[in-house]
Amino acid sequence: MAIGRFWIITTDPEKPPQEVIKTTIKRSYNKFGVFMDFDCPAGKNYLLQNSESRSLNGSYFWLIWSNSTYTTDVETLNLNIDTEMTWANPEPDGSNIVLQDLYKINYSWPMNATLAGNWSPDTGLKYTLTQHKYERRQDFKGIVFTAGLAVNNIPTENLKEELLKPENMKMDAMGTYNYRIFRMLEQSYNFSTDIKPNKYFGYVVENGKLEGLTLMMKNHEVDLSVSAILINRARYRCMDFVPIVSFIYSIEALFRHPPVIGYYGQVLMQPFEMNVWTACAGMWVVVILCIRFVSWVEIKTFDFVAETNEEETVRSWSDSLMIIVGAISEQGTTMDSKWIAWRTAFLAAFILSMMVNINYSASLVSSLLSTPTKTIRTTRDLIDSSLAFGAEDISYSIPYFALNSDPLVHELYQKKMAPPNRAYYPREVALIKMQKERFAFHTESLKIFPEIEHTFDEKAKCDLTEVLVFPPEKCYLAIPWGSPYKEAFSIALKTFPHLAYIQRGLINYQDRISKFPKPACTIKEEFVSVEMDKISPAFVIVGVGAVISFLLLFAERGIKNRPPR
Repeated sequence: MAIGRFWIITTDPEKPPQEVIKTTIKRSYNKFGVFMDFDCPAGKNYLLQNSESRSLNGSYFWLIWSNSTYTTDVETLNLNIDTEMTWANPEPDGSNIVLQDLYKINYSWPMNATLAGNWSPDTGLKYTLTQHKYERRQDFKGIVFTAGLAVNNIPTENLKEELLKPENMKMDAMGTYNYRIFRMLEQSYNFSTDIKPNKYFGYVVENGKLEGLTLMMKNHEVDLSVSAILINRARYRCMDFVPIVSFIYSIEALFRHPPVIGYYGQVLMQPFEMNVWTACAGMWVVVILCIRFVSWVEIKTFDFVAETNEEETVRSWSDSLMIIVGAISEQGTTMDSKWIAWRTAFLAAFILSMMVNINYSASLVSSLLSTPTKTIRTTRDLIDSSLAFGAEDISYSIPYFALNSDPLVHELYQKKMAPPNRAYYPREVALIKMQKERFAFHTESLKIFPEIEHTFDEKAKCDLTEVLVFPPEKCYLAIPWGSPYKEAFSIALKTFPHLAYIQRGLINYQDRISKFPKPACTIKEEFVSVEMDKISPAFVIVGVGAVISFLLLFAERGIKNRPPR
């Protein structure tokens, strides 16, 4: 047997091949096949070198030939749960070649050997391992992993107990939720964790330094992360991710929507669009002109001579205007004409008035008695509104605003959060401001919905509005680069029939107990009172009309009492 030579092709000729290999073998998506003779001194030495460099991982499929079963030298190899190593040796009589699957739970744990099948010249290959690799290796035999967890607002003493307390769900919704989901993986794979808490998830700050959970992952201080983490470029250089969504991170701006105040008289104008108002006004002008023209023709045709003061104004412009006012108000008129043309125009005016009034009245009643439309629905609306704005005082809020490159978010920060404004608030302070002031609080809604349910009155709950400043983001379980457990967790959550319930049923159950719904608006009045400001224009019109009529009265009396010249 001979060992083949590796040929390395790289885009960086200055980089030594050894450095390229180190990077390549740590990526689980790269797969290589290696066949070697363990009885050959060079082959054995090559295997031991790979063991020392911890490269006997899932990137390689090892087929090792030997004239005897594996020895104590093999038991000291640094194999792990993801190792793909098949040991082939002939039976004593030489009739068959026995195949054994070798792996370990951890580098320091004993070797596990499973009969994989056999091969003979007569019958060929008989491979008996039909289950998936990680379904066969599901029992981790109680191994204890070191796990990182980003946790805020929860005591870290007796942390596991604190994470399971229902009252702590609202204190750190993301941490408690992720731990409950992770416990299901512990039970499924039979392992446990020693949790190392940290306040920070670990955004890469401006000076390039790392912190929190990201730094722990990069330095391999922990074996995995209990916290689901958002993926970004800086983090991806420091850690790998299990490609199964374990948490949907959604943060919104919550506030009590202020009363919608339009221009004066807007309610009375609202039932019709401006083009409808314009069309109606145009039609009334046409009808007035038509009636006035017919009246003028009637007077000229019959040589009408007025015998009283009333008859002098019967066919005047003011007379035509009053006819239209009577038609619009559906009150009719005492004036008449024997001409069919005049009566036809008057009938058309009444039909138009009836159709307009039916639609106007129905729309007006509906708009007066319905719930006002909420006008603040986007980030732009928030910026232009009178609401003050603040985010929760927690470690990961700062990069969302102060370091965000989005122009709209930057404008929001500069206008409502940057000094002299206060940008970040504790949750308790923010909830009080939401109750008493026009204030929008940016946080995870599922954290504060329980408190809103118990502290806000029914009117405030009905006014509660949410605006997404950032779209919901998917979070993933993080592990250090080169971790042998990435594929194990992803395969378990995605494909195993008897473990699929973890992602479906039990995760849905955790959603129900951990993610509190938005408080419902329970105000259901049978009768809605119309406020004065909505109909005050009608009173203003009456008042103005009364004042004008009195002024005209005095003017008319003055004209009548003036002595003739």
